[in-house]
Amino acid sequence: ADEFIIEAVSLKKVTRVRIGHDGRGGSCGWYLDKVIVKEEGAPESQSVEFPCYRWLDKGEDDGQIVRELVPIGDAQMLKNICYHIMVKTGNVPGASSDSKVFIKLYGEKGDTSKHSLATSDNDLGNYFEQGRVDVFMIDTMDIGKVSTYWC
Repeated sequence: ADEFIIEAVSLKKVTRVRIGHDGRGGSCGWYLDKVIVKEEGAPESQSVEFPCYRWLDKGEDDGQIVRELVPIGDAQMLKNICYHIMVKTGNVPGASSDSKVFIKLYGEKGDTSKHSLATSDNDLGNYFEQGRVDVFMIDTMDIGKVSTYWC
């Protein structure tokens, strides 16, 4: 296991972790088992475990390189939820796009990180084609009722 010390103000109770990488370099994909957070000097019993058990890789799993993790335990206030995203490309000439498309959701309880819409659930091959609907699943923390989004 890799261990890092991060100097910061006292965070009290850590309720979520956002972890990822920049996607650069050869073989940059990463399968993350879990993150354990413990204040330096505190007993092991006060550590908080954030399970992941997913790939952070553009070519694996759902193609995401950033994950939002919530702590293990029955009493957790936050939980992960899967958001179903349907994107309909317009049906006018030139409407298709080969660009990398991202989305960020905002809700009553907070916001998500920026998610790449890289792996479609209905896997139609080339995404964002004229007149087509692409379906994506985003597994992230529960932000409550979605109020707005940014693409």
